[in-house]
Amino acid sequence: MAEAVKHKGFKWTVGDASNPTLALLVDDVSKSLHIAEAADSATDWNVSAATHPSVYIHSATAPATTYMLMFNDGTDAHLNVLSANLDIDVPSAAQVCVQVNNTDEYTFNATELLLAAANKLALRSTSTYIQSGAAGKMTLSASGAGSDDITLSGTVTLVDHITVPTAKSIRGASGDNKTASIAVGSGTGTAFQDIIKVSSATVLAKKELGFFNTTPAAQPAATAQVATGTAAAASTNATAINTILSNLATLGLKAST
Repeated sequence: MAEAVKHKGFKWTVGDASNPTLALLVDDVSKSLHIAEAADSATDWNVSAATHPSVYIHSATAPATTYMLMFNDGTDAHLNVLSANLDIDVPSAAQVCVQVNNTDEYTFNATELLLAAANKLALRSTSTYIQSGAAGKMTLSASGAGSDDITLSGTVTLVDHITVPTAKSIRGASGDNKTASIAVGSGTGTAFQDIIKVSSATVLAKKELGFFNTTPAAQPAATAQVATGTAAAASTNATAINTILSNLATLGLKAST
């Protein structure tokens, strides 16, 4: 049986006798409260009876089809908007905060989205893009306090150039026996080959360089310069030249003879 009329509307609730509270009680059939203009009192709202107490706020221009619905189903609180946008507007000097357990986790102001220190921004979509405006630029910036401020993992595809400022570099991992390479796809379109490969056998000493799938060769020891003008000097110079040519061949920069 439906609730008696006397139990609906604004009532004092006395479940807590020490703290009686004014409440707005809805009926147990529609379980809904509609806020609309008086001129729309005969409008068929064309909504089903709610399961939980619900509040509808209707527009004046199209009240039956443009409204906001608020309710709580015991698990989640819901704010639904039909046939309209949802704007959250604060003064220019203020900000919008999303809190968890009374702690700001995500903060929006006029220019930035700020995340709490331990939070991450995860974009999990096969078609997600981070893009600047048509005439703008996108900057990824970190505090600079760590050695790995910005980390890109997985396969990163570039459709334009990487420009490295003066006195800056593209670096591989540090430590013993680390290797960095630049690779391009083979004719099959699936495999990749190293065209430039740089490795470090020790932190400070031996460095190697290889080209076009050639095994990296050790950097040759320096050849001492000698005075010219004698047969012995000419012979030494010839040996040095042959050594250089041999090293070039080993690096793949010269055809072997």
